[in-house]
Amino acid sequence: MIERLTIFYEKYNNVRLHGSIANLSPRVFWDMWEQGNITREVLKNKKVKFHLNIPYQQLSGNMNLREVPCSHSKPLDGVENENQNEMIGADSSLQPSV
Repeated sequence: MIERLTIFYEKYNNVRLHGSIANLSPRVFWDMWEQGNITREVLKNKKVKFHLNIPYQQLSGNMNLREVPCSHSKPLDGVENENQNEMIGADSSLQPSV
């Protein structure tokens, strides 16, 4: 039971996005708040709304504002270099013509 709760709280605080805190996970929200990238707005009905001041695309997977390199993955169908069907030299048939 304790192991399940530990996993739940880990995902809840570090992975799950929360709509009430600018659609960020609590960990990322806290980091962005400390860096000054979150604005707080008090609405008429005394509710508080948070806004991220930078584009969401600038948040990388490792939770910093640096660029993220794209990994070079192989295609799922196994066909690599599909666009490189270039012929070198003349095409010859192995069967003699009659």
